[in-house]
Amino acid sequence: MRFGVSMDMRCPENVIKAKNAGFDYIECKFNVMAQSSHEEFDGFCSALDEAGIKCETCNGLIPRDIPLLGKGYSKSKLTEHLKSGFSRCAVLGVDTVVLGSGKARSYPEYMTYGEGFYALSRVIGDVIAPLAEEYGIMIVIEPLNKGETNIINTVKEGVMLASASRRHNVSGLVDLYHMALEGDTIDNIRQVKGNLSHAHIANPFETKSGRKARSYPAGDDEYDYKGFIDALSYAGCKRCSVEASVIDLDSDLILSGKLFQKYK
Repeated sequence: MRFGVSMDMRCPENVIKAKNAGFDYIECKFNVMAQSSHEEFDGFCSALDEAGIKCETCNGLIPRDIPLLGKGYSKSKLTEHLKSGFSRCAVLGVDTVVLGSGKARSYPEYMTYGEGFYALSRVIGDVIAPLAEEYGIMIVIEPLNKGETNIINTVKEGVMLASASRRHNVSGLVDLYHMALEGDTIDNIRQVKGNLSHAHIANPFETKSGRKARSYPAGDDEYDYKGFIDALSYAGCKRCSVEASVIDLDSDLILSGKLFQKYK
């Protein structure tokens, strides 16, 4: 298993910290990269080169102001955004981009779930995936908890949507934090063997107010990380990125990096 970490490309000074902590690659936000200035992008590229690490994956494919469903959908606006980001992915060597984007993909109240699912599968299959394929990019569908989107909330739903797109460069993703909120089990990962290409990991802890939050994994006593990673390996997923809130980045990176050395 290879482990990466999601970070803000506008803070290139953190790239070397991830490398020194033992991470194998960087993951950044696609929509931020697509909209960043030439100076910001060049600074990120330089930091990666100097650290000797690559940005292999991106998340956050679609910003909330580019809806994929309903009356606000614009193929031309979507295509323009994708081309801007994919062209920069090509420079970096990114091969996998995560379609989470809960607000952008949610179906409006005048649509049913079935209508939303079908329409989303067609936008992915007819627009997003073909354009991604031109750049050698795999699109992975991220199930999100119901607090973030009203469609595709479980591991199996994500895999079903990927299959419904009818494109070979669309696959599934599992995210430990969202799984915890939705009650998805590790066994559900095993049941979709051969259909997962990426994963996100975090410590899904409970705050004093009873709300679930996510932090960088720091120790085996927090969660059954080994069980999660073993299930990923069984399912054929070979890459996993930390996607979590930062408490103290230097400490977070070191503790997570040390933990993941056990699972490689």
